[in-house]
Amino acid sequence: MDAFRLAAEMRRAQFNAIKTNVHDINVCKVKDLPSSENGGFVDKHLDTGLCVMLHSTTGTVLEVRGYDENGEEFSYKFHYQKGPSQPVAMRAVGTSGHVNKLKVCLEEDPKDKHMTIHDMRKSG
Repeated sequence: MDAFRLAAEMRRAQFNAIKTNVHDINVCKVKDLPSSENGGFVDKHLDTGLCVMLHSTTGTVLEVRGYDENGEEFSYKFHYQKGPSQPVAMRAVGTSGHVNKLKVCLEEDPKDKHMTIHDMRKSG
């Protein structure tokens, strides 16, 4: 088996590791995005592609939002406890099928400094 076929099989195994139980959504292409509605009270953060947001409430909500191929908005919210009892774990699968783990921490001052999420509004 050559390296390219092995990489394709590894990607397929990662993609199909868990059955998609809600929807398979095709995200809207940039050229097909609906025109923005100016003057709204809340900025929806739906410019292009997908937006992943962490909302801090009494717990924590991980939200994935975007536009589907029909130009309709979608939002999936995952509610969990706040703090280290249920951390956010992110993975990025490369073209070879290799999984890169990305550490994310919601603590104010984590022990691992590379896990800190910086608030871009506070940076100069």
